[in-house]
Amino acid sequence: MTKDDIIRMAREAGMPMAWIGDSGVLNWADLLAFANRVAKHEREACAKVFDTPPAAPSEWPLIKNILAEYGLDAIAFVAEWKAAQRPWQGLTEEDWAKVAADMPDTFDQGVAWAQARLKERNNG
Repeated sequence: MTKDDIIRMAREAGMPMAWIGDSGVLNWADLLAFANRVAKHEREACAKVFDTPPAAPSEWPLIKNILAEYGLDAIAFVAEWKAAQRPWQGLTEEDWAKVAADMPDTFDQGVAWAQARLKERNNG
C-alpha cells in the first residue's frame, strides 16, 4: 500500500486533509500503522473464508441415493450421456478425397477404414 493509497482512502473515509501529514493530528507513522492493521485484518478475514471447506451441495443426498440404488452403473450412464452431448464429427472432404484416391479393395475394408476414422474424430 502506497502513501497515495492511504491518502485516497483517508479522503474517501471523509478524513480532513488537515489531519493527515507531518504536522496534522495523525502523523504518517500512525496513519501507516493503522492502514497496516486494517490490511492485516482484511487478509485474515479472507483467509478464513478461503480456508473453510465448501459445504456439500444440496443435491448430495439425491446423488448418494442414486449411487446406493444403481451403483457404478449410474456413473457409466452419466458418462455416456455426457459423451452423447458432444456434436457428431463426420467425414471431411479430405477424408472422401482419400477414399476416392485409395479405394479400398473390398467393402469390408472400406467399412473398417470409415469406422476407424469416425472413432478417431469422435474420441471413441
